[in-house]
Amino acid sequence: MNWTLLSLLFAAVALVLMVRSSSTLPAADARRLLQSGGMVVDVRTEEEHRADPVAGSVNLPLDGVVAAVSKRFPSKDTPLLLHCRSGARSDVALQRLTAVGYRNVHNLGGVEKARRVVDRI
Repeated sequence: MNWTLLSLLFAAVALVLMVRSSSTLPAADARRLLQSGGMVVDVRTEEEHRADPVAGSVNLPLDGVVAAVSKRFPSKDTPLLLHCRSGARSDVALQRLTAVGYRNVHNLGGVEKARRVVDRI
């Protein structure tokens, strides 16, 4: 493989990862939403959630997140703060939920950021 092409591919992947990480909700905004009734939703698997839960979070795994959120939170205005291990799955969940009309969905990012946000309320 051509080294120039490989370098360009690596740079593109790095750019995508930086853009994704910058799309997460700032901690101060997350705290404000939680204090006004928002819910932390963990989109990791049940096993991941059980092994390392964030206090007060609800586990609704990515595979069935739209159906589970629709059942648990029928109001599409409910503030939902999504998290996973790194922020990638919660970004996918955000896209799926906004596609079906949820208007107040945010990506907290990874589990450690979610924990820091929740612990400081």
